[in-house]
Amino acid sequence: MFKLKKLMKDFFTKKRTGWLLILVLILLTAPVIKKIFFGQSNVLFDLTGEKIASPEEVSDQVVAKVRILFGGDLMFDRHIRLAAQEKGYDFILADPKELFFSYDLVVANLEGPITDNPSVSLGTVPGTAKNFIFTFDPEAASVLSNNNIGLVCLGNNHILNFGQAGLESTKQSLSRAGVDFFGFTGEDENRTLVKKIGSLNFGFVNYNQFHEGGLLAAQEDIASLKEKVDWLILYAHWGYEYQPRAGTTIEKLARDFIDQGVDLIIGSHPHVVQQKEVYQNKIIYYSLGNFVFDQYFSPEVTKGLLVGVEINEQTGAIGIREWPIVMLSGGETILDQTNK
Repeated sequence: MFKLKKLMKDFFTKKRTGWLLILVLILLTAPVIKKIFFGQSNVLFDLTGEKIASPEEVSDQVVAKVRILFGGDLMFDRHIRLAAQEKGYDFILADPKELFFSYDLVVANLEGPITDNPSVSLGTVPGTAKNFIFTFDPEAASVLSNNNIGLVCLGNNHILNFGQAGLESTKQSLSRAGVDFFGFTGEDENRTLVKKIGSLNFGFVNYNQFHEGGLLAAQEDIASLKEKVDWLILYAHWGYEYQPRAGTTIEKLARDFIDQGVDLIIGSHPHVVQQKEVYQNKIIYYSLGNFVFDQYFSPEVTKGLLVGVEINEQTGAIGIREWPIVMLSGGETILDQTNK
């Protein structure tokens, strides 16, 4: 009680100025501290997986940065197509759109072809054969470009749902919209992509578990590009659906890819967010879950993760930001407000 009385006396007498200055500093820095430590935009990691401890470290380590945002599976058929027909395609990604344009590039997995064919999955019963055959309206390509999704991976188990003609139609639609693409679909063409952002060259390769020869193709592409780029990024379509963790076989495969020269691995296909790992000072995200999808049968499949990578071009320092997202039953994807 004596200390409290003395503190009060000091505050209202000779030390008033000092205390007021401290109070002002706390008020001024509170938003910055909140931005670093709280909310979906705030989880800034270094490559040890530890949170950066102060605003000063953020500004010191990640300046003059190249910024790339990565997302999981995009699917614009079935309920998403129906919702877009009723409300327009713009509403699907309206909530995170501003975030997308704060990055130099947004990359995701395009889980199906873009064609002029009518949908065969729209209105089908979940679990039936036609329910898993996808085609996206050509307007989907504009949705990507309008949201700064400038690069998509095509190496997955649905891209050939409408055969080779569907794949070629997809490439044409993406090219017209100014969206780049890569991935192993059984062809040698467009398996990889090198993209320059700022002063850095990024190489993109794909491991498609669901196409014969996918592993050999990934290994060849890694060996071919690793000496030609500053960063080698592998999009992996792998694993088992709805499993909360990638198994030991996938973990070993991921680490093998890192040992072969990959700098960052982004996983897709399980439709749920799985674990991340730092191995040999490289980041592995085993699955980012869904990005745009119409699965609502459990909380896990309605949640996804966006991962922002920030690279200091001068020092090579790397920051990782995680942005949880939620897919609502109306068809739209929003930033997870519960993490603010």
